[in-house]
Amino acid sequence: AADVAEVAARVDFKVGRQEVDRALERKVDASAIDALLADRVTKTELSAATAHAENAGRAALDAASDGVRAELAAAMDRLRADAGGAARDTLDRRSQEVEAMRDTLGREVVAVKEFGSHLRAELEDRAGRGRGEVERLAATQREMKE
Repeated sequence: AADVAEVAARVDFKVGRQEVDRALERKVDASAIDALLADRVTKTELSAATAHAENAGRAALDAASDGVRAELAAAMDRLRADAGGAARDTLDRRSQEVEAMRDTLGREVVAVKEFGSHLRAELEDRAGRGRGEVERLAATQREMKE
């Protein structure tokens, strides 16, 4: 039971979420988006930027998930070695907590995918507006030459 309390103290899902948020902030920021748009991004560049953001989010979620699973699996193994009824109750409770964490992590993966889709749509919209502006300027320049 002491081992489980120790693991529970170290395995704080909020810490994992903060790590995910920081990873996403590092990988995708407004200045990076604006820099891409300033260079008249191509669809390939848009796809690469979006994939990079999605991969960073997935990697952070996977790392947090793997750490939680490893620590809880180790605690569960220690509890299985203890034949007491209290240990089994704690093991059952921790198993339920693991399932809840897995569900939460699954929702986080979906949120990262939605973020990637939103980012892709935003980048494509901005790129389209940028290309439209370039085309209008080119047309104006042609008219002025004529």
